Amino acid sequence: MLTIIDEYFRDYPARRRVVEILYTHGIAVKETEKGPKMYLGDVEVPITAVADAARVNRKIVYHTLEYIVRTYELKVVFEQLKPTTNLVDVAPVVGWEAIEVEIEPEAFCGAVSSLLRIFASRSYCIKQVMGGEEPTGKLVIIVDREIPESMLSCIREVHGIKSITLYTHRKGRNLACTWCKVKVCPRRVALEESTGKR
Repeated sequence: MLTIIDEYFRDYPARRRVVEILYTHGIAVKETEKGPKMYLGDVEVPITAVADAARVNRKIVYHTLEYIVRTYELKVVFEQLKPTTNLVDVAPVVGWEAIEVEIEPEAFCGAVSSLLRIFASRSYCIKQVMGGEEPTGKLVIIVDREIPESMLSCIREVHGIKSITLYTHRKGRNLACTWCKVKVCPRRVALEESTGKR
């Protein structure tokens, strides 16, 4: 979470949950003639939806929105938020692979550079890179083809790597290394089995 958000909502756990929902999903807060409103791109988000997701009542959401638009530092951040498409679950369906890497916070910047160099040195076409040091310390890299076990071993050796999850379309893809987790896309496997592809 951004330091500024932590600073303003540290003592308000219910409002903090609302803010985490907004920040995580890229929901912007904008001041309108009818009061503050939430937007996912150009689509207005109902207060009830955010209240349900944050497990708070609508009044808490409304007061949080009012606080955001009255506080210049928060207003500047929240009116600029935008949603981002995450292709991690789509990648295996279309025949790509993805890795999700959890990284120690103090090693994040260096690890990201090292990971991108590993993919570039092997001429991978990177379809998407997502993540950040805050709030999770996770990075997702989606590529156009299979990531071999030897490459996963190189990735594991990068300083600060805590865990690796591989998202694949290949059923039965087992790794000799038990350190990495493997998630197989059941939709792609079912599609290949129904069409006879392998």
